[in-house]
Amino acid sequence: MAERRALGLLLVLPLLWIGGLLAVPQIRMLELSFRRKLPLLQVGGPEDVYTVENYLRFAENPLYWKVFLKTVASAVLITFVAFLIAFPIAYFLAKVARGTWGTRLFLAIVVPFWVNEIVRTFAWLLILSEQGVLNQVLVAVGLLRAPGSYLYTEGAVILGMAYAYMLFMLFPLYASLENLDFSLVEAAQDLGAGWVRVLRHIILPHCVPGAVAGSIMVFMLAVGTYVVPAMLGGKGAIWFVQLIYSRFYDALNWNLGSAFAFSLLVLSLAFVGALLRMFRLSVGRVLQS
Repeated sequence: MAERRALGLLLVLPLLWIGGLLAVPQIRMLELSFRRKLPLLQVGGPEDVYTVENYLRFAENPLYWKVFLKTVASAVLITFVAFLIAFPIAYFLAKVARGTWGTRLFLAIVVPFWVNEIVRTFAWLLILSEQGVLNQVLVAVGLLRAPGSYLYTEGAVILGMAYAYMLFMLFPLYASLENLDFSLVEAAQDLGAGWVRVLRHIILPHCVPGAVAGSIMVFMLAVGTYVVPAMLGGKGAIWFVQLIYSRFYDALNWNLGSAFAFSLLVLSLAFVGALLRMFRLSVGRVLQS
């Protein structure tokens, strides 16, 4: 009985934290999304009623849909690029690099991510600018005659965000690949299977739960980010989160901003559900990765 009370006391603070800083504000925002923006004196009056007007404004405006779909497509592409980058690194760390060498390599990958995301994004500005490192190298080896700027493009945003969230793909993949019985790979190779067939029929199916877990995290972070597209994409790259931000702080329309935010939330949950259904995985199976 005493152990149950102690466990209950330990759970009180986390539950209060989640309820007070996550659940309650989200419920309040959901309520605001179904109300009109009214002058302060009219709030609580006869015109302050529940309505789907804010959601209809989003659904009927082609500009909002264009930015929304562009954000979704870019987030999916960023997730795929993050997988392409993280998979070979995770495989090398799990099955090739061993002992001290593997630990050092792991630290070399992780340590840069101890730096704030804004600082890491500034590093990409130094790399991709007209006088940046990339241009200097390309001109030095003769691949370019004159430097060019790669900033403020969709490619810069995708590259920067794929790097920013790569660890969220790397860790689940590493956990899945570390549990892979390498004798299965050796047996397949002994029976004449090439590396491509081994990769397709043994390695990739084994790491599906880790890949799905990483994809969920990278997608939800990418679709909801603000800093990286604003810094690397410039004024021409409008992300849906930037529309939400502008409705909250520029237009001071918290009702419409809340509707936009919950539309994005529903999309993210739909993506997670579709991914789990596609690979026939349960939430518990993914969390184990």
